[in-house]
This record gives sequence, structure tokens and C-alpha cells, in this order.
Amino acid sequence: VDVRNTTEDLCELHVLCFKEEGYQCGISGWKRLGSAAYPLARRLSPVFAPFSRQLQGELVTQTVPTPVDVTVIWGIRSARSTPLVGPPSEFWSYDPNFVPQNPWAQRAIRNMCSGLTKNLKVFRAKCWISLFETYLNQQNKRFPSRTFDGDVIGWYYSNTVEAQAHLWFQDRKVIACKLQFLVNVGIYVPSSQGLLYMKEWDSFVEGKNAVASMTANRAWHTASIWVRSEAEVAIIGSTIDTIIIATCSGWAGVFLFTGDLWLAVIVTCVVIVVITGLAFYISCIMAWSIGPIEVISLVVFVGYSVTYALHIAHNYNQMRDSDKDLLEAEAKVRKRKMARAKAQAARKRAAAAAAGADEDLEDLQAAVQLDLPEQELRLEDITFTPAQLREARTRVAVLHVGGATLSSALSTAGSSAFLLLCTLTIFVKLGGVVVAVTVLSILGAIVTLPAALMLVGPAPDAWYKQKVRRLLQMLMGGKAQDQEPLLDSDLGSPSPKDPSELY
Repeated sequence: VDVRNTTEDLCELHVLCFKEEGYQCGISGWKRLGSAAYPLARRLSPVFAPFSRQLQGELVTQTVPTPVDVTVIWGIRSARSTPLVGPPSEFWSYDPNFVPQNPWAQRAIRNMCSGLTKNLKVFRAKCWISLFETYLNQQNKRFPSRTFDGDVIGWYYSNTVEAQAHLWFQDRKVIACKLQFLVNVGIYVPSSQGLLYMKEWDSFVEGKNAVASMTANRAWHTASIWVRSEAEVAIIGSTIDTIIIATCSGWAGVFLFTGDLWLAVIVTCVVIVVITGLAFYISCIMAWSIGPIEVISLVVFVGYSVTYALHIAHNYNQMRDSDKDLLEAEAKVRKRKMARAKAQAARKRAAAAAAGADEDLEDLQAAVQLDLPEQELRLEDITFTPAQLREARTRVAVLHVGGATLSSALSTAGSSAFLLLCTLTIFVKLGGVVVAVTVLSILGAIVTLPAALMLVGPAPDAWYKQKVRRLLQMLMGGKAQDQEPLLDSDLGSPSPKDPSELY
């Protein structure tokens, strides 16, 4: 049967037929009726009019293209939990306490279709109990039915489509049923909004169960967005918790290898910046939805991002002001600064002589100092202020392991770049994440971390190390010996012993 709508109002027509040799149905006694256009007055109005009258509540207008289907269920008990690994220990089962033959149970089911509020955003409801009540009225019988099993079988054969979609039978008796509500909420709403909307249905169903008979007071509701919203919130929450645990573990690892509390904190801050940049790359730049690959990437690469920064920090921690490599590097730097200062002073004097201007006292003093004969800068004469020592230690640390660290990062990113050419999306995502986290990690190790060490890096024998050492000596019964000043600023700035200290 071909039914064509002549107005915007829609109707449903279910036909049991299949195509065989054209458009003929292969069922004995069936024949094609042709095409027909039914007026609005004949479109199932006797059936659905009582159903509309039973919907006592506030319905809304549909505005979303893909609405959510909320289902309220009686007679089925879901599993209380599902294991992540292995077969489930519990499956769904029928609820023996659900007795639809009880008249009060039928009233409770019908009551679920009434009292709908605007907060539920229902624009259409499929309540089989309303259709069943209409059937009883047509048979001159009262609702609720006292002979439910026989009456529901009779209604089943008169309205097979609705009955099959909403009832579960066992031995010709109803053992479970459901009601469907189409709501004006899109299936792609954010998880936070989905959970807030789920609470509205929690309150509604709990209120109906509270006044229902004990034979039908265990109704529960379900929808696709409930599952998605709870899963997203659980994934995001567990991911954040795992990242925090991994970051703390990274801090503990850096502290174990360096033995410096503050240095471990600095490296951990750099790692947090790298992971934040990786999350920005995944969610904003690539616009990937949060899935297993994205979650694994954020969690696993926390430890990977610590590697490069740990090498720099460990080498920084090993440097002392008496280290030969540090002193030689500092001597070269100071000689270059001295040469640049001489060249700058010579240019200023030449410019002043050309202009015929007299040199001021400061320029004369600098000229006298620069005209002194250059002497060999001895390593044992080099002294440091706290800021100079931090800069010198950082410089030597980067010179020692910076090249190897950069080479390692380039090899890792280069080998992972080939994954970007793969066909499977999982490999493309994995390659992009590896390249991104490698670039962010190496930038953090050779740019961000050295800058932080030069500004707030710990001293070789920081005050908290001295405190711990004194505490251990007191606990062991020893006498605390005089130590160096607790604060780096208390060290003072020694008088420079070479001309380069002036510049």
C-alpha cells in the first residue's frame, strides 16, 4: 500500500510484505491495492485521540533534528556492575516483583504518562497502556483490567506493532514493559548538560515510584545520552586523576635522581606545561574528540615528557662552583664579554674624539681600566654571585647534554613522522601525538627549563638541604657543625678580581 501525505501532518503505516518478481507480495491471498491518498480526517484519529487525552502534562515543540529517546522500563533488572576485564559476573534478569496483572500496577504504568513537566522537554510519548485502555473501552471493559492476561493478548493481536515494541511475554504473560518519550534534547549535547537533564528524569521517575504499588514501583529510565555523558565524565575524571598521579610520580623520580626538592618542582612544572600543550593540540588544533587514543596519549606521555628535562636538570645539579668545566666555560664567557666591552669603549672614544667633545669621568675611568695590560685570567680567581652561578651551571648543563637531547628528539620525531602517512586513523593520531609531544618536550627542556633555572634555580647547597642535614645530625646524636649561610642571598657579592667583573 502506497500512502502519500497531502498535508504536513504525518502518519505511520506498517505493511508486512516483501519484494518478489516486481512489486508483488509472495504471500498467498495478498494482492497489491495500488496507491491511495487519505484525507486528514481518516488518519488513525479513532486510535490516537484517546491516547492524546491520556497525556496529562506540558508538552513542548520539537526544535532539534535528532531528539533523544528516553525509555522507562518495568520488569527488567540490569547488572549492578560490569568489569573492565573478563566476563561479567552478573547479567540482566527479569524482576519477579513486577506484577502487571495487579490493577494498581496498571495504574502506576499509566500514571507515568501523566504529570509531564516542561523540564522533561517531552514533545511525544509512546504509552502502550493508553492504547490498551482504549481497547478495553471499545470492548466495553473497565480499566484497569481484572483479566489482564487475556485482555492484553486480545489487544496484542489487534495492535501487534505497538505490543511487540513495548511488551515482553513469557508463557503468554507480560513479564516486562516499557514506555518511550521523545524529548527536545539533541543526542550530541555536552556531557555536563546531559547529566543535569538526567537528574530531571531521576526526580520524575523516583516521584512516580514513591506513590506506585509495590508490584510496579521499580521503574527505571535509560537513554543513549545517559551512557555517553556518564562515560565521558568518568573518562575525563579518571584521566585527570591519572595525570596527577603520573605527574607526582615524575616529581618523585626527579627528586630521587637529583636529590633536590626545588629542582624536582621546577622540572614538574615544565612537564605540566608540556602536557597542557599536548591537550591543547589534541582538543583545539586537531579538534579530536576525547577517546581511547587521546586518553592514552595524555597519560602515557607524561613520563616521556620528563625524560629530556630530567637530563638537563640532573646535569645542572651535578655542577659546582669549583668544577673545572664550569670554570673554563665561565672564563671563556668573561673573556668574550671583556673583548666586547673594549670594542664598545673604543668606538665611544673614537666617536667623542671625532665630535671634539670632552670625555666624562665615567668614560675616562673605563678607558684607564681597559688600557691596562691584559692578564691571563686564572680559574682559581673566578668567583660567582648567586645569579652568576645559576647562569654558569645552566650554561654548562645545556652544553653537556643539550646536543644529545636534541638529537634524540629529532630521531624520535623523524621516525614517528612516517605514521602520518598511514591509512588507519589510529596510526595517524598516534604519529601526530608523538611528534607533538616530542617537539613540546624538547622546547621545554632546552628553552623553558634553562630559563627557569637561571631565574630560580637551586644553589649547590641550598638552605633546605642544610636543614635536612642538620636535622639528621641531631637525630643521630651528633653535634651540628657550622654550615654555610642558609639563604643564597646571604652569600654576598665578593669583590671582582678581574676587569671583566666591571661589565
